[in-house]
Amino acid sequence: MLLTTEQVFLPVILCKLFSRAQVIFYCHFPDKLLAARQSLLKKIYRLPFDALEGFAMFLSDSIIVNSNFTQSAFELAFRRWTQNRPKVLYPSTSSQASDEENLESVNISHSFFLSINRFERKKRLHCAIIALHALRIRLKASPGQGPLLVLAGGYDARIEENVTHFQELKRLACMLDIEHEVLFLPSVSEDIKCFLMRHAVGLLYTPVNEHFGITPLESMALARPVIACNTGGPCETIVHGKTGYLVNGTPQAFVRSMYTLWNNREKTSTLGIEGKKRANTLFSFEHFRTELNKIVCTTELSCLNTNWSSPPN
Repeated sequence: MLLTTEQVFLPVILCKLFSRAQVIFYCHFPDKLLAARQSLLKKIYRLPFDALEGFAMFLSDSIIVNSNFTQSAFELAFRRWTQNRPKVLYPSTSSQASDEENLESVNISHSFFLSINRFERKKRLHCAIIALHALRIRLKASPGQGPLLVLAGGYDARIEENVTHFQELKRLACMLDIEHEVLFLPSVSEDIKCFLMRHAVGLLYTPVNEHFGITPLESMALARPVIACNTGGPCETIVHGKTGYLVNGTPQAFVRSMYTLWNNREKTSTLGIEGKKRANTLFSFEHFRTELNKIVCTTELSCLNTNWSSPPN
């Protein structure tokens, strides 16, 4: 049995206590490292959950993580509970845009950079807006000319942070006098998202210490280069200078790479082609299936050997 979760670890305990199933746990990031602990009460509240999560890791027959970055975090979180190092298995991607979608449906008439993320402060979307403003100044672009920025992604009106941060970003664009050069597209369809990726100059991925980051991989699969922060999962998917650029996360650093993509379209095309090759080779579903099958077979063999070596009752 394969359990893939980043918060619900109790099924592992239930499966091991009430069945003879072999459990492979796919951890996207340890829940104990995501939980807030600002107060003493919250720290006390988390104690039993942290212990149960560690116990679940101890019971798992095999553990998989989505990146080397998560592997390091996992070992730090559960060093007292596990002896075997978790295996890294990168998620796969398959991005295909519908031919029925077109850029007219989102009112884009100029070349643009793209950012796709949830409208949350930790995604640092303000960095993309500030970078666009600085790039337009560097290019001496007049209103209605030069690059645009499309901010697309998850938005839920029921979540207060989504609503307030969305308005904060709009006010920032107005304050920088580029409200007509920034297009906000909350909750776009999968087809439009993929179509935007195909037609963007490049993808701006602004979060830091992202556990893996599937969006850069989707962009690479569609032959578009990515500019991302040089921390976390993107360091494992993007090859700096070959499939995109890894920068220190400041708007100024993004601007330098954006300027290169904007002015050197031949370089941009080359980066996109190399990114697609890398995505198809290392992050395809076929590669994921093959590697997962190896892990399952190894886990089964290890469990069989353990049972054979156990003394009879």
